[in-house]
Amino acid sequence: MLQKFIDLARNNASLLQSPSIPAERRDEAAKLAGTSIFDGIKTVLSGGGVSTVMNFFKGGETNLSNPVVKEISTHFTNSFSSSFSMNTQQASGLASSFLPGVLTQLVTKVNDPTDKSFDMQEMFDQFSGGATSKFNITSMFAKVKSGLDKDGDGDVDYQDLKAMFSSTGGIMDKIKNVFK
Repeated sequence: MLQKFIDLARNNASLLQSPSIPAERRDEAAKLAGTSIFDGIKTVLSGGGVSTVMNFFKGGETNLSNPVVKEISTHFTNSFSSSFSMNTQQASGLASSFLPGVLTQLVTKVNDPTDKSFDMQEMFDQFSGGATSKFNITSMFAKVKSGLDKDGDGDVDYQDLKAMFSSTGGIMDKIKNVFK
């Protein structure tokens, strides 16, 4: 799975333009960028941010206002600062120019049913070291995307069911008319 993230970054290596990155090290930079994306997502998940990551993949913002992007950017900035002797400001600028487009491509791939390159189940299994293999992550993600997650916490549970029944125009309003 890590290789898929590296390949995504390699496909966009032309965006890794900096005087600190010589042409002969561009592949190394792409590998570092892909690893930063992978590690950033994994960090958010390991910190309990499952709903944050699911909302990101649902089609969230790919700028620094998104906590997933912010974490990826931190990994990217730290990695490029140390590996390419950049100061933090240069590495952060490179992250700002590189990450939004690449992360938009990633989100698009995840949401495209015809593109199997980034399978949600495979990603979560990889990020969790196989711990999520007993869960149907793809189905959970579909519920989040479909709007069943009424309270936006990344799962579909009693609170969501309660919101469906109590909100105006919810299921109860629809059901009560059936019994007349």
